[in-house]
Amino acid sequence: AEINLMLTAMLRYAGLNANPVLVSSKGNGIPLFPTIKGFDYVISSVKLKDNSSFLLDATEPFSMPNMLPARSLNWKGRLITETGESSWVTLSSSKHSSEENVALVKISEDLDVSGFVRTKLDNLFALNFRKNKKKRLYFYNLFFKLCYFYAKAPRYLSASKAAIQPVPAAVTACLYSLS
Repeated sequence: AEINLMLTAMLRYAGLNANPVLVSSKGNGIPLFPTIKGFDYVISSVKLKDNSSFLLDATEPFSMPNMLPARSLNWKGRLITETGESSWVTLSSSKHSSEENVALVKISEDLDVSGFVRTKLDNLFALNFRKNKKKRLYFYNLFFKLCYFYAKAPRYLSASKAAIQPVPAAVTACLYSLS
């Protein structure tokens, strides 16, 4: 709590309209009304001149404005102003997380496979990727191994063009279950 309270104080010192937001983390449950034990986490809110606002969490090194870590995304938080007034604020992002994967694979005449996977992650997916880079690298290595074995399997190859047929549903399901 101290880090985000310090962030709020620094933003106020810089002349911004910043206020702390009390949050109940996912493990603490959802408070239906303000109580002392209902909140166990603090983030910061900044209201701009055009009445738009954004939420900040200084305890998450890879976080960005309005992209809170999953531990604090628990429905609503309670904004406390300097005058002591309070109101509910929505913690969830208005933008959904997305993941786009493009795999470019080339199979030579002697069935050697080469290629790459390009992934575009957004919002919470991007935050989790930056935090869990090793897990993602494992997934991509496994994906290429599956593509390699799939390309080498003669029953899935076209006899006339040596081209890959559509990936069987079992392989697709395996790939998605690993992500």
